Amino acid sequence: MSGDTEGAVEGGRGLTLDDVLKGLGIQSEVLMEVLELLTALLMVVLFAIGVFDLGLKLYQLIASGRFTDPDAILKLIDTALLLLIIVEIYRTVISYVEDLNILPIVINVGLIAMARKIISFRTGKYGTKEEALLAAAAYGFLMLILVASFYLMHRSQQRSDFDIYSVADGE
Repeated sequence: MSGDTEGAVEGGRGLTLDDVLKGLGIQSEVLMEVLELLTALLMVVLFAIGVFDLGLKLYQLIASGRFTDPDAILKLIDTALLLLIIVEIYRTVISYVEDLNILPIVINVGLIAMARKIISFRTGKYGTKEEALLAAAAYGFLMLILVASFYLMHRSQQRSDFDIYSVADGE
């Protein structure tokens, strides 16, 4: 809007467009904080459900005598790694709400997710051996990048006063 239009709005009603936007900005910030905290609460609920599910699966494995079956154990590990991902996502949300650096947590989530993919990797899930090899190479490459990122991030912390978990904007 031009300055004349703003003046007309201000002169005619006593309320400027800037006042309305500032009012909405404050309301939207509060709404965002509430939504972020609700997201964190959802992660806690999902984690609780996941822990119950993991315990139930473990009980069923022991009761059925299948606790030595490699496929059943891999499914159990897959569920446990998924729970770790949920914990890291919760930590990400909380760190974001508190204005902390989320990069280390995001890299941890990526590492856990890739480990989960690699552990549960089965060539039978792919149509051809070439597709399976391409997927394995992609998983390996992504894991290599994540490990290198993790190493460099922690190495930079050791060599300087920079705290990788500090406030994101340097305050």
